[in-house]
Amino acid sequence: MTPADHHTAFRYALEAVSGWPLGALSRMTVTGLEHVPPSGPLILVGNHRSVLDGNVLSWAVHTVRRPRFLGKAELFRNPVLRWVFTTGGAIPVDRTGDVTAAMRAAIAVLKSGGSLVMYPEGRRLKRHEDRIPAKSGVGFLAAASGASVLPARLRGVEGFPFSRIEVTLGRPLPPPPPGKEAARDFAQAVMDAVYSL
Repeated sequence: MTPADHHTAFRYALEAVSGWPLGALSRMTVTGLEHVPPSGPLILVGNHRSVLDGNVLSWAVHTVRRPRFLGKAELFRNPVLRWVFTTGGAIPVDRTGDVTAAMRAAIAVLKSGGSLVMYPEGRRLKRHEDRIPAKSGVGFLAAASGASVLPARLRGVEGFPFSRIEVTLGRPLPPPPPGKEAARDFAQAVMDAVYSL
């Protein structure tokens, strides 16, 4: 496990409060943990249907990595929640405005050898949606930082606590070359890899 990841007392407390119960109550199974590199810049990418997806993916890999997160800026408006999310390792993203500050912060995390969780579809999918187009941010971040991108498929999270949660981790993909078109194509390829798991 790399020291570049998010190791804080508060992070460990969050895992104890949310991770253990979540894993136990859902009888969570994790497949492919051997694909998670223990060090170096890494972006974990998953499908997104539940507010618990971040907790689930973080808990699934916590024995190998402790990633930070990109989260919508709306989550940071309340001062108490802002403190919780910031101290817990989240980076706010303004989805309707300038994302430069968030991208710079994410690149800094990755260039230091840390890891990051992203959901390239940009929002939680609604019940009737199977997939929506991926946004190119994951391709941009991977190209700018040299990070590998690991696809992760989450199943059953939206049914918690009444369904079993399954996390399937794929093999890391190398970063794309620089450029808008390459970033867009890469983002879609990553989500194809997620849904193929």
